[in-house]
Amino acid sequence: MNDCRERGILITNSSTMSKVAFIDIDGTLLKGQSQQYFIKFLFSKGFIGFFDSVYIYAWFALYKLELVRDAAGILNFALGKFKGIDSAEIAALMDEFFESELATRLYHNASSMIEALNEKGFRTVLLSAAVEPIVSTVAAKLQAADFICTKVEVDQNGKYTGKLSDAHIYGNEKSRKAVQYMLDNALESEDLLAIADHESDKELLSIARYSFVANPKEGMRKWALEKNIPVIYLDEHEPVQYVVSHIESE
Repeated sequence: MNDCRERGILITNSSTMSKVAFIDIDGTLLKGQSQQYFIKFLFSKGFIGFFDSVYIYAWFALYKLELVRDAAGILNFALGKFKGIDSAEIAALMDEFFESELATRLYHNASSMIEALNEKGFRTVLLSAAVEPIVSTVAAKLQAADFICTKVEVDQNGKYTGKLSDAHIYGNEKSRKAVQYMLDNALESEDLLAIADHESDKELLSIARYSFVANPKEGMRKWALEKNIPVIYLDEHEPVQYVVSHIESE
């Protein structure tokens, strides 16, 4: 069971919802990369040293440039700093991390977008390549109903092992997890909505009934226009109303 459910802070009961909204985090709800902010935070708290932080930052720079893609190795390296730490201590640390690093970096309409989709009967699921402590915290803070992310291993005593417990959720793995989630919850494909920003999310956006490309770079914006997928900017005026109106018009 993930740490968010153990903490009892997923506040939305979504068992009766027949529609799902898969929403990316980095670049979609949040300006920048949550895991890079997390490394900065860990450095400030003394969890990692200067040279380790430089190494991790360098890797993320290559990742952003799409020169490397397999993040399992670097994530295991970073998570190794958590080995032996109790999950309850991590939960408290994540609350501090959200308030100090993420809260002010959310796009202006990030929270209201999730709130509006909740009200429209969608089960809002954050779908992210980021690791579980980050994603579970963002899901709880923004009142999303659920999340899918890169999972970390916790032993039977509730302590972090410093390893991943499953595959890195990236690219086509995202769409595979989304489809599996729909099957596991007996949901139909026509009830699927997706909001994402990145090239790696194209397959997910292509299979959704309602797709929106959020805050894209130029290449992704052009792809969205070619595919007739609406483009929204969560810092601009009324993107939430636009999404709701688009859904209601279908």
